[in-house]
Amino acid sequence: METVKNNIFDQEIGKVYMSYDYDKFTCLDRNRELNLANKRKLMESMKEEQLIIPVIVNQYYQIIDGQHRFFSCYELGLPIFYIINKNYGIDQVIRANTVGVNWNKEDFLQSYVSQGVETYKELDEIRNDYAVNIGTLLSIIAEFKGQSNEYITKQFENGTLQITEHFGGITFFLYQLEMFNVFKGYKSSSFVKAFLKLYLYEEYDPEQMRRQIKYMKGFDPKQNNLTCMLEELCKKVYSFRMPKSKQLFFDSTRKCFYK
Repeated sequence: METVKNNIFDQEIGKVYMSYDYDKFTCLDRNRELNLANKRKLMESMKEEQLIIPVIVNQYYQIIDGQHRFFSCYELGLPIFYIINKNYGIDQVIRANTVGVNWNKEDFLQSYVSQGVETYKELDEIRNDYAVNIGTLLSIIAEFKGQSNEYITKQFENGTLQITEHFGGITFFLYQLEMFNVFKGYKSSSFVKAFLKLYLYEEYDPEQMRRQIKYMKGFDPKQNNLTCMLEELCKKVYSFRMPKSKQLFFDSTRKCFYK
């Protein structure tokens, strides 16, 4: 039995090649941009000792995993160690970097945008038009869809996220968010989520908020978290000097609205 195991685990899966012919290697158009800080660290390490950690390429010498290593070796004039895995493409690039926790949300967004995926092109336009980061935008989408941030993020990374049904609502909310621009932290994740909770509450009156926005100049929450932001927003802006029938508050301890 031991012999069988050894035979299985000692099989050759792929050969490691070495080359100085940098020109035969190319990057996939839809791969992420280089992280220059990461490349600098690799180069400093390689100057001391180059470890044999192969770059993975497909049969066309397109780099699937290891483009930072490739460009570091190229600039230092070091050999490229590589393994050829046929039929690998952008799907394997994403999977490899997801497992390695190397891709961030911006990397996923730009990869799908470059592939022409319509939803991701819309997301890119929205975040640029309204100057919100992609993480905050995904939180907004989660609220509108009534799903968890984790679930939406997974869909986003898998390339399956859809926002068509809520596109108008999301963009109108972000348009409404602009009226708070006298508060320098109005695009922070905490404030955006706080206002969104109020905005989606059934008794929220957008016209009342528009009239009350003049009190935003005195808005100075003690803590930078969602519940504190929401409690202060209701108390010091939305309900400030309003008749009792128009007042609406938020209890940060019980995490609920009350009148």
